[in-house]
Amino acid sequence: MEKKGTHFSVIIMIIFACFLFFPSILLSDYEYVPEPNSDIYFGHISYTQVKFDGKDPVVLREGEKYTEIAVLNLPLAPGDTIRTTDSRRCEIQFDTGTILRLDLATELKIETVLAQSLSSRNKLTNLVLLKGQIYIMYKEYNSREIFQVITPNAAVKMKHKTVAMIKVTEDGSTDLQVKSGKADVLYGPDESKIEQKKLKEWRLTITQDHQAIYRKLTQDIDFELWNENINANFEDLHKGRTFIPKPIQKLPKAVFYFAQKYSNLHGEWVWNSLYGYVWRPYYNDRYPWGSWAPYVYGQWREVNSQLFWVPEEPWGWVPYHLGIWVWDKKQGWLWIPGSAFAPAWAAWDFFRGYYTWRPWSMWDWYYGNYSYYSGNYWGDRYYWSYYGDPEGKKGTTTRYKIRKDQLKKKTSSSYPVPKNLKKIYSRAISALKKGDERVMASIKNIPEHIVFVKDKDLNAPRIQEKIIKFSQISKQIESFLPQKETVPLKSPQDPRQAAARTFRRNIRVAQLREYVISSFSLKKEALIAEKDLAFSGKKSPESRVDSEKASYSKEKAALSKKADYVSLPKTKVRVSLPKAKAFKPPSSPMRFRDWNPDVKTARRMGVRITYSSRTNEIRCPSLGLSSRNVIVRSGLSSRGRFHSSGGSSSGGSYSSGSSGSGSSSGSSGGSSGSGGSSGGSSSRGSSRSSGGSKGKVKDL
Repeated sequence: MEKKGTHFSVIIMIIFACFLFFPSILLSDYEYVPEPNSDIYFGHISYTQVKFDGKDPVVLREGEKYTEIAVLNLPLAPGDTIRTTDSRRCEIQFDTGTILRLDLATELKIETVLAQSLSSRNKLTNLVLLKGQIYIMYKEYNSREIFQVITPNAAVKMKHKTVAMIKVTEDGSTDLQVKSGKADVLYGPDESKIEQKKLKEWRLTITQDHQAIYRKLTQDIDFELWNENINANFEDLHKGRTFIPKPIQKLPKAVFYFAQKYSNLHGEWVWNSLYGYVWRPYYNDRYPWGSWAPYVYGQWREVNSQLFWVPEEPWGWVPYHLGIWVWDKKQGWLWIPGSAFAPAWAAWDFFRGYYTWRPWSMWDWYYGNYSYYSGNYWGDRYYWSYYGDPEGKKGTTTRYKIRKDQLKKKTSSSYPVPKNLKKIYSRAISALKKGDERVMASIKNIPEHIVFVKDKDLNAPRIQEKIIKFSQISKQIESFLPQKETVPLKSPQDPRQAAARTFRRNIRVAQLREYVISSFSLKKEALIAEKDLAFSGKKSPESRVDSEKASYSKEKAALSKKADYVSLPKTKVRVSLPKAKAFKPPSSPMRFRDWNPDVKTARRMGVRITYSSRTNEIRCPSLGLSSRNVIVRSGLSSRGRFHSSGGSSSGGSYSSGSSGSGSSSGSSGGSSGSGGSSGGSSSRGSSRSSGGSKGKVKDL
């Protein structure tokens, strides 16, 4: 009995240790396909009313000069600022299920999304409310998330399943109303006078002079009525109405949230013997634009040098970014949920001035993403040449010859096979080798799914109005196809990246054209006004200024001539000037109203914490630490130390010097060392640091 009890206690300790030291096993993070080793999470515009009249909500990407109209399903990432006008509101959803709505004349910046802390296992989601009012229904991604809204004079940290309204008034006060759940508020005039307040179903105002005033809940009739109306229409969406298959519940939270919210209103979960549980949209049966297919109705937008598909379908965010589409002869288009996030699961190609794409298929992983137009297309013709003609269609011709080893040759794929699709992929390939009729029909139908768009139309806001179907251009393709496999047509090595470059070029051309036209029109208006003024006998403001400048220059010249006739005594005056000091750019003070545990640790160590939205990182510039090179251990925040994967000095006194290069030195008791580089990357997202990295680790 004692042995059994001992074994049982040991097992319990092992399980507890796993939960303590390997918290990542509890997370259902999805993998970002363009950067598999990065943690990056997106939000999207989930409700908006766009009329293209200059009053629509807009999004400003970090580092960009021009805003984008906040259309439905527009992806949002760290660094993006959302602005609403006096006329329209909008709604944002994160892949965690958190919903956030912006009132009229509101400006909100997404600073970080689940950025790894430097001193704990927590992950920071920071939203900065610059002005206006927001309505939040918060759902935590996991127990390690710290979700906070930063205002000019407060930091509001929210608990799981909290509903709140936060407003920045014109006088600089912060007004917080917690409708349900709990929130913690951090406020104070400076870092030596920081105070905390807890709030539960109550109202708290942090005044301009940093005073906290409790009040009863009130209603902003217009904004709250709008939220109540949205909630009433979305009630069924949030709860879900029918059975959700168990395998779907094990997928990333974004997929499960989609299953709860949209799947039963816009489609149905069906069992397919080949693919398992798949989602079939009702658009297969009826659709206002005719015959429906994925990646047709919407537009392309560039985010972080990647072309994102922005669908017009209200349910389209998850099915177009997590999982792939397959075509079935009996059931139509089916979505197989996935665990890897991609800007678009689409196969790109280029053909004589046309960019083409189609849904990425299961068979692209097996045959490789060959080009149809270079004579390497692996579709029905190749299949019949190798497997024969199981359907008895002798009329199908084979243009080229191919060997068995060529057909099975593996090539590099644009996308890795997601973990949850590997078993499905194996079943599908087994069915392919057996000549399954459903597989044959799916492969044979692939050319019909290809759409063509001229390179100049790639930026069209409703691209379905510009696309050309394969059937409309097939004769032209046949005339240009090479007669031998050894004579391929010229096309970009990576059509997907080429399309992104073309997209950026089209934007620059459009901006230049708009600038030239606007400047030309301004000059034209100025000339017309000048002529009208001249005709009326009056001088324009510009001409008056020119005449005043001319008279001033004449007076100045006259004074200088008079000065030549005055003889002044020559005196030698020795002026001692201070020695020039090297210019040091002023360092911005660290934000002290912040629930990030790194801030307290940094204050004790005498260093500074900053945020990088573009890379979704938390940084300590003076020590060369960032979310990319930190190794998090338990109990660090209580000890007030950081751990780095690179070499560093140990001690208790550090200088918060330059933060430019991300490397610096610190000294205490004669020991010094390099802090290591903070990395820095042009891409958004931070590397998965919870797993640690190789090399020696030293306490800082």
